[in-house]
Amino acid sequence: MNFVKVYEKKLEAQSGLVKRYMKGYFNSQFKRIEENLEGQKINVGEIFNIKNEKTILKIGITEILKELFIEQGKEHLLLIGGSDYNYTSNAEQLIKKRADFMSDKINDTTYEKIQKELSASTLANETRQELIDRLSSKYDEFSIGRAETISRTETHYILQNATLDASKENGNSMKTWIWSPGVNGGVRDSHLSMDGEEIPINDSFRLPSGASGLVPGATGDGGEDINCQCTMI
Repeated sequence: MNFVKVYEKKLEAQSGLVKRYMKGYFNSQFKRIEENLEGQKINVGEIFNIKNEKTILKIGITEILKELFIEQGKEHLLLIGGSDYNYTSNAEQLIKKRADFMSDKINDTTYEKIQKELSASTLANETRQELIDRLSSKYDEFSIGRAETISRTETHYILQNATLDASKENGNSMKTWIWSPGVNGGVRDSHLSMDGEEIPINDSFRLPSGASGLVPGATGDGGEDINCQCTMI
């Protein structure tokens, strides 16, 4: 069995679930923005209710991440000879923190981009309809266009952490970094150099850049994590 190929197919399929959710979220988000603009609201805080947007995303994405985590935990435990995967409170807390991170990061970025467009619209002395048209033309660029990267990166983070969780539950004492080309066959030399590195299961992998994480795709460094497809076993 080619473990890397199996994982790549799994990541592709599961990230599709997250991508569909994110596209739906962004579409409904823009409808809420349009409604606020039509209601003659004028500043970014009124047009884009960031607190509400974060809550909506957090609630929706948490359930999806949990579903993916549990499924991967069960499958990986069976793969390494275990059974009856136990979803723990530690896993629950990890998912909650990741959902918080996603809802904050995604919506903070959207808020900043909308604020930038509002400023440009004001300088151009645009009408309300011209502002709506401006945001509509830009929205795919700074929201829908991000869905692909967000879905792959976040799904990978969840699947890798579920893999680690199942390995610990199985009593494994060591883990190994398995290199895989990134999206579209991209190669990070720093990741390739990690291929085959085996370390104690509770230790962090340390990349040549100095970034480190318990699993591939979880260093907290976007340059190392975004679109990573490396895995651990």
